[in-house]
Amino acid sequence: MLLVPIGSAGRLLTFDVIDRRDCGTCGEPRDFQLRLRYEWGSLFWWPICLTERQYQLVCPVCEHGWVLDRRAGEAMLGGDPIPWRHRNGWMVLAGVVLVLGTALARSRGLL
Repeated sequence: MLLVPIGSAGRLLTFDVIDRRDCGTCGEPRDFQLRLRYEWGSLFWWPICLTERQYQLVCPVCEHGWVLDRRAGEAMLGGDPIPWRHRNGWMVLAGVVLVLGTALARSRGLL
């Protein structure tokens, strides 16, 4: 029996981007902070693809706030802050499989 480790993980990134707004819960103007919560699926402990991405403006006092769409969050940051390997890890894994498959085929005289 072959055990194939698959799973998921996630991160919460906090940025220095501040947006002053009125907090509906606190009832006072606050400096809302931009956060990004994202999760990815993994195969053999290597990130394969993003499964969730959420930009949030959060009140520092009560932790309530707004969920932003992807374009608005990336516009505030000037780009996508998620590391390349978490977004496109499947490319690395596909490359490894291709190289190993080619080496195996050559060793058996198939190429």
